Parts: sequence; C-alpha cells; structure tokens
Amino acid sequence: ADNSIAAAGDEIHHNAGAKSVLRIKGIEHILIFKFDLSPIKGWKVHRAYLYLHAAHEHRLRTIGLSTIASNWQEGNGVDRAVDGGSCFTHAIYPYKRWAGEGSDLTDVTFGAGNTLYAFVDLKEIGGGWLEIDVPAKLISAMLCGASYGLAVSDEKGQTMWNNDIHSRETPFAPYLVVKGEPSKERTKPPAVKNLTARPA
Repeated sequence: ADNSIAAAGDEIHHNAGAKSVLRIKGIEHILIFKFDLSPIKGWKVHRAYLYLHAAHEHRLRTIGLSTIASNWQEGNGVDRAVDGGSCFTHAIYPYKRWAGEGSDLTDVTFGAGNTLYAFVDLKEIGGGWLEIDVPAKLISAMLCGASYGLAVSDEKGQTMWNNDIHSRETPFAPYLVVKGEPSKERTKPPAVKNLTARPA
C-alpha cells in the first residue's frame, strides 16, 4: 500500500491511494508505505534499501524515514476524501483517528508514539530511480509488528518543490530490498531458581 498524506489547508482529509503519482514535499506531503514482508519473516536484518522512481525533475536530497505506530488503510481516492482511506487526520477516514481524539499523522511518526526515525541522503542511480538507505532497525520494527509501515519525508522542504514519485499503480512501483538472514533458533532460557527477596 502507498499514499501521500497532505497536511496543508483544506487538503487534510484528502486521500491519494489510487493515484499513479504521489507527492513528497516538506511538511506538506509525506509518503506512507506498507510492504509485504512475509518472505523475510523471522529474519535478522542487516541492511535495507527503498527505491522510488521520480515522475519528473525533483529536488530531493535528505530524506526522513519513520516507523508508523498506528495501522492504516490505503484508500482509493484521487485527491479527495474517501471512506476507508488514510489522510492527515485519520488512519481510516472517517472512523479511526491516528492516535485518538484530535490526533493526526504527526502523533504516530518521527519520534511520537515510540516510533523510530532517521535522516539519510538519497542516491540517484539512473533512469529516474532513487535509492534510500533504510536503517535495519526500522525494518525490524515492521517485522515484529511494532510498526505499520514506513513514513518518508522531504527534509529539504525549504525548496518548496513539488517532488512527485510513481506509485504502486504504475510499472515504476516503489520497492524495498532487504539484506539479512533467517534468525537462528533460540533456546528457552532455564527457569530462575533460588530466588529470594527481602526489604531494602
């Protein structure tokens, strides 16, 4: 699933889940993604890379990455409010706020709600593709159920540039490459014996 969350003016209820192009622009448009991680369930993650395809000229450089502390739905909107889709104010509009009454996406990302975050510079690898180095701990959080996807922000928002990337509805869908290995089986620790307690 993917969506562009608009946080500006009268767009805060808009959903972009069905769009072929998603915007990422400073604090006004933040991307959110969910990935099928079933092929690497139980893995120990070493490295990960997110690949986005620019729809046209962009001014992206430093990228913010965050886990997401609340589950959400993609929706089928094209820059409009739709029932069942995520937007700035709701994880599932109009039924479920991101983190309770009056909350929004900022309450479940980038440090809020016990989320993990990082800032990295992207790499252009040709053909419009952008490579983003994702810290392993963010992927591990998704694998163990502590995160419901990945939020991606433009940390050079002072350019005020409309950076657009292709969505999963196109042949240039965003994708994630994870390097790691299946975790070794862990043996159950022995029971604690001879435990005593006394007043301090």
